[in-house]
Amino acid sequence: MGATYIDYIIADDYVIPSGSRDGYQEKAVSLPDCFQVNDSQRFLPGGNPARTLYGLPESCFVFCCFNNSNKITPPVFDCWMRLMKAHTDSVFWLIANDERSRANLRKEAEQRGVNPARLVFAERMPYHAHLQLTCSGEAFASRMAGSLLRACGLNQLITHTMADYETLALRLANNPDELRNIRDTLVAQRTTGSLFNTQRFCRHLESAFITMLDTLEQGKPPKSFSVAAETESG
Repeated sequence: MGATYIDYIIADDYVIPSGSRDGYQEKAVSLPDCFQVNDSQRFLPGGNPARTLYGLPESCFVFCCFNNSNKITPPVFDCWMRLMKAHTDSVFWLIANDERSRANLRKEAEQRGVNPARLVFAERMPYHAHLQLTCSGEAFASRMAGSLLRACGLNQLITHTMADYETLALRLANNPDELRNIRDTLVAQRTTGSLFNTQRFCRHLESAFITMLDTLEQGKPPKSFSVAAETESG
């Protein structure tokens, strides 16, 4: 926030590596698993909705990104269009806030030699947690998905350059068995992984709060610190 009156920022050692802490006004509190809390009792819809409900073809491969359209930069869009040209039996599923955004994205696709009809636009829907392939950057926001993937044991989906991102995305599009294994891992993590263990997260956060309070009561200024992971018997 860049504000002197906010003492701490909740993070982990992926979203804010120790070498990046000096770039924050707040002191970084590094939780052991992931900075993000997830509700283990959140309702999960059952079944597999038909693709046709969302305007998607039944059989082709679906690339997708559900970031707001104003976050899409030309180099990233270039990469996506190269992927679609390399994998001709595919569509790209996006969110666009209004018809003007949709028209602009269709125009940009056409200028890059991709049939704009291959862009499919999703409507806003109720919130459900999701994870995705990511290209990790340097800022907190560009490292969030990487932190989530790491906490789910899916480090292989984290890339650090656009070239590696493009290579991995195309490989997964052409290897359904590998993609199926990734999905199976994610399903298993939903019930066993630390990312969805709300009680464990709360205990770590409470430990962080105790350290913050102890520091205050000792008359010391806020400081960056890491919270130790609880043991299996903890």
